Amino acid sequence: MSAIGWRQGATVLGEFTVERDLGRVTLVRDGERYGVTRIPAGDLVAQRRLLTELRRWAALPAHPHLTACRFVRATGDELFVLTDHAPGGSLAARIGDGSLYAGDDPTATVPRVAAEIAWGLDAAHAMGVPHLGLTPDAVLFTGENAATLTWFGIAPAAAESAYSAPEQAGDQPVGPGADVWSWAVIVLEMFAGERSWPSAALADAVLEQLVAQRRWRVEMPSKVAEVLRECLRFDPTRRPASLRDVAAALTDQPPPQRPSVLDSEPGDPRAWLTFAYETAGLDPRTATVFWPGERPQEEVRAFAVARRVLDQAGTVWARARLRADAGRAALRHGDTGTGVAHLLACADLLADRTDEDSRLLLAAVRTDLAPHDDPGRAVAVAAELTGRPEVLGAALLAQAGTLGDPNLYAKALAAYERAGDAAGAARSVMAKAKALDLAGAPDLADRLLAGLQPDDPVLAGRIALDRAGLARRPPAAVLAHALAAVARFAPLVREHGRHELAGDLGLAWSLAAAAHADLGRPGPAWDAYRAARVMLAAAVVRDGRDDLADELATVFDHEATLARELAGARAGAEAAGRAVELWRSLGERGDRLAELATARERYGTALMEAGDTAGAREQFDAVLRLVPESEVSSRWRTLAAMAHRQHGVLLRRAGDPVGACGRYQHALYLLADADDSGFTRVLVLESLSGALGDAGHLDESVQVLRQSSEELAMLVTTGVRGEADLADSTRRLAGALLELGDFPAARETALAGLAHYGRLIAGGRDDLVVPAARLRATYGYVCHRLSDVDGAVAAISEARAVLGADAVVARGLDAQLAVLRAVAALRPEDLDGWFAEQRVALSAAAALSRSGRTREASRQGEEILGSLGWLTRTLPTEQGYALCGRAGVHLGMWALHARRNGAARHGFAVAAESFGTLVDNGLRQYVEDWARAYVGTASLLTVLGDDGGAEDAVAELLAIMADVDGAAVPEWRERAARVVAEMRSARG
Repeated sequence: MSAIGWRQGATVLGEFTVERDLGRVTLVRDGERYGVTRIPAGDLVAQRRLLTELRRWAALPAHPHLTACRFVRATGDELFVLTDHAPGGSLAARIGDGSLYAGDDPTATVPRVAAEIAWGLDAAHAMGVPHLGLTPDAVLFTGENAATLTWFGIAPAAAESAYSAPEQAGDQPVGPGADVWSWAVIVLEMFAGERSWPSAALADAVLEQLVAQRRWRVEMPSKVAEVLRECLRFDPTRRPASLRDVAAALTDQPPPQRPSVLDSEPGDPRAWLTFAYETAGLDPRTATVFWPGERPQEEVRAFAVARRVLDQAGTVWARARLRADAGRAALRHGDTGTGVAHLLACADLLADRTDEDSRLLLAAVRTDLAPHDDPGRAVAVAAELTGRPEVLGAALLAQAGTLGDPNLYAKALAAYERAGDAAGAARSVMAKAKALDLAGAPDLADRLLAGLQPDDPVLAGRIALDRAGLARRPPAAVLAHALAAVARFAPLVREHGRHELAGDLGLAWSLAAAAHADLGRPGPAWDAYRAARVMLAAAVVRDGRDDLADELATVFDHEATLARELAGARAGAEAAGRAVELWRSLGERGDRLAELATARERYGTALMEAGDTAGAREQFDAVLRLVPESEVSSRWRTLAAMAHRQHGVLLRRAGDPVGACGRYQHALYLLADADDSGFTRVLVLESLSGALGDAGHLDESVQVLRQSSEELAMLVTTGVRGEADLADSTRRLAGALLELGDFPAARETALAGLAHYGRLIAGGRDDLVVPAARLRATYGYVCHRLSDVDGAVAAISEARAVLGADAVVARGLDAQLAVLRAVAALRPEDLDGWFAEQRVALSAAAALSRSGRTREASRQGEEILGSLGWLTRTLPTEQGYALCGRAGVHLGMWALHARRNGAARHGFAVAAESFGTLVDNGLRQYVEDWARAYVGTASLLTVLGDDGGAEDAVAELLAIMADVDGAAVPEWRERAARVVAEMRSARG
């Protein structure tokens, strides 16, 4: 904590005026004075821990010897704690200047102050809140000279304090017993008039020395010395259990009423543990082992322990209150079954009670149960409470939300208006607007919200936020309302320090960012996502807004994507790395491991795109260390599957497609039992398809990609994914079919994909124009291979108009167009020369094949065959058909060796058709070529394992041969049988 350098009269934190008096700073607002403490806290995790302690302090019931914590504000890396004004200064100052000992009877003042400190500590301990940083500076005086305690949970580090208990200095488990020690050291200092010892560990020895030497500023009675000896025992379990009892040895004045967890709403689990143990006659100090930490399940466990103890001795009212608090905590942490069970048990305990407190609690509990039980029961109980229309309003609002009855929203509004609760009335209207939006009436919802004009800036901001979030709104309208919400929340968060509104501001920035993106403004979208990330991170990490964790993860993803697009892959990786750092800062909380694993997977992907293979592999390995594969939950199995998928990507890039296939197969195994794995499974199947293609298994690659596309189509039908995903998947499938050489299927698939893109682009998706053009080019290539030169020219020209800005792409398209246009322009007198060029091209392709580059050879062969096929239809000649047939046989053989089975089938089929045309026209010299084409088809089918198809091909060959040259049938039967047998043997 540090001194505050604000000048006199300045306005700070948006609404407070500074007063300074002898170095002490007081803040004034609307005539009320507050003490203020500034706490530097440079990171969000430290701020979260401090805020947790400050909330416990603020929840303490009013007590004459506890300084109330009124507000906590956060700006930048500082927290400001505003407390009740204590004009009497601190105990440290009074000891130092001697004013503690002024007056007629200091021998009465010192014991009184000591007793008041003890009463304050006892009151806090009753609520499960130890101070753990007690020093004379943490004791203030009111205007009536009553001692009050401040700085609960935020005092300087206990281990460094000269007042700390030994267990604090030794970093051992601590509890209220540590405050007993610190209290004794402070009392010793008050009687001595100074602290002359360097360490609290010496306090017991100092006490004995001062007693022996009688060196006191105020004489210490022997009974006080005996009390201090008890308090300064090194074993905390041997110190007095109650400072209330200790104070009785110092003063005859009656203590103030001790607070109870029954006086607070809601009760902290620590307070309930203390209350339950004391009620059952147990030592409450032994309950500290069950005090919860930061993990939600620890809070649920603490409530369970308190319930088991209190059930043995507690009153019905106490047991009902405990179950209400336990149930709400469980619901807050997502444990619906436990939460509902506790609330129902509370309702059963209260069912026959008629006092107003019991009926109020029953109405509140039934309202909490409305989404899980009959909501009418809450309304029935609330309606009995005459004079409490706000309770009825809450019950009606819960019933409306459960049943979706618009009339109930109007009744809730009327109840809140009778109660004069403007905020409740506004909530009713906002809830009705959300219901209308979900029912498909966003315009009506917007009109309802527009009618709300509250003076409260927070409520006004939330109304603007709701208007921005309405479904199917134009991006410009979303942006306007989102920025209106930003304008409301930003000053409150940044200037006033209203940290609890950081989540609302983050949501507003996130909506603004999405609207900017939809409007085609990537720069402003990136800026807005960065602002959203800062605010949402503060809300999740510092303020505990677990409900915003998914939104924060989404914002991280969008920020990283835009960073990559606008500033390069390295910038995208840096943005993704920030997500890892944030979730890792919460790593001690088991409920955040899933977010950390997801962030690591995405960071690894970003590093992979930036070329950092080693860094990417490290992140994917870290995911698999975090994710136990024995875990049965869908989320964990999906995370593990994604990590294996990305490992597969790295293996593909390293030239190991077989290893990659193994990773992908394992990912699919993990996803087999994952309920919500739909799109992840689609991604893994797409990756597996690519690896199979790299390994040369093109048929299997296409089969897997077809399966992926079919599963994606089902996700689109159910609304899980959009048509754009299906369009992109269809584009990839068309490309794979082109690579396989299944040109008819590729043409059909490309046309389906172009239809998808056409609908989306007509609907305003201009971002899909380029991928649509790429598919159009693919369609053009397929047309060429199917000998549709006119169709190929038209499609590739259309694609060129869009893709021409890329010089490399433009050169490739221009070269293809030049070939096509040259073919289309051929005249009869040009054919001899052109045929000679094609023979040369086939010879070059044959050379590639002989060198082992059969895939390249087959690609060249199919282009040559496509052009020849066009000419056999437009300028038919014997020479053209013969060359077309030979090109088809070559393509069939090259593609067969390259495992491009679709292209092989196409080549042999075209060859059979071309040579068959010549034979049908009486040119018997082509019979052998024609027969070889059939044998080639039989060979291909045998390689593919289709023995029946191979037999049918041979039978067809022999049947036609019987009509053409019956004498040659035995020879071709033998030749075909020999080739098929060789292929079957090679197949294994």
